[in-house]
Amino acid sequence: MLKQEFDERMMSVSTDEEFAIANGIYMSCGDDMDKDRFCELYGTKDGRLLLMDLLSSRFRDRDNKLTALRDVMRFTGESLMEQADRLRRGIAAETDELDDMCRDLVGVRDYLRKKLEKGYILTEDDRTDLLRYVI
Repeated sequence: MLKQEFDERMMSVSTDEEFAIANGIYMSCGDDMDKDRFCELYGTKDGRLLLMDLLSSRFRDRDNKLTALRDVMRFTGESLMEQADRLRRGIAAETDELDDMCRDLVGVRDYLRKKLEKGYILTEDDRTDLLRYVI
């Protein structure tokens, strides 16, 4: 939102600092908040409290997603360390286990797409999944 748009909707003239704060909150609200609704809420104390609740909820959601991503990264790192240790000891790495890990990390579609692009050998599970997506 432009400062002029904000000032018109609020029917007042804001300082650059006031506008920067309001616009930062508006941009954090995401696509489901239009300019008119935002200014309507921002113009009242109760509306500002609602906006803060909305933003708190969004930040909690983002925090939960980041936590989940960190868990996946930790699991991946530990699994790769285990596989590297097996290789060092001369114990064959379980390819099915590695395939499953890759599927979990990138998703089945991207996993299959990459295997096809690179010309990697397809397993029976890969063929089954391909048929599931094609049919």
